[in-house]
Amino acid sequence: TGLSSANFGVYIGSTVHEVAQAVAAGQAIDGAAMNSALITKLMRVMMLAPVVVLIGWLYQRTQIGTANGPSAAIPWPWFVFGFIAMVTLNSLIDLPAALRHALQVSAQLALILAMTALGLQTRFAALRQAGAKPLILSALLFALLLGGGLVVHQLLY
Repeated sequence: TGLSSANFGVYIGSTVHEVAQAVAAGQAIDGAAMNSALITKLMRVMMLAPVVVLIGWLYQRTQIGTANGPSAAIPWPWFVFGFIAMVTLNSLIDLPAALRHALQVSAQLALILAMTALGLQTRFAALRQAGAKPLILSALLFALLLGGGLVVHQLLY
């Protein structure tokens, strides 16, 4: 495709679903790809906050006058707000290297625990019961994301 290492990192960050996966994929190329993949992915995460709030607000508006009534609260994306708060704090305060390292290790441990918990909740029987349709849909969406992401990336770069 003729992408530079940093540009390939942008492609990775804009198409890979999860932050840790984007980091790992970028790291498999080199440091420049990993850095641009991480920055791009984190920008996508930050853009989630207004979208999630808007969707919650629109959902609440559709519930007015229905059985759920207007008492349904907007589901605030606290994790996104926490992420934005940490980005702001990290940008304003220069943390000591030891504390920064401890926080990074803690974040990795939390991610490992979350992925382990997700794996413990998944059963092959449930996947078999769901049938082939979700697998086919996910394969189509995967191809669309990679192909569409590449087309958009080539148009922009």
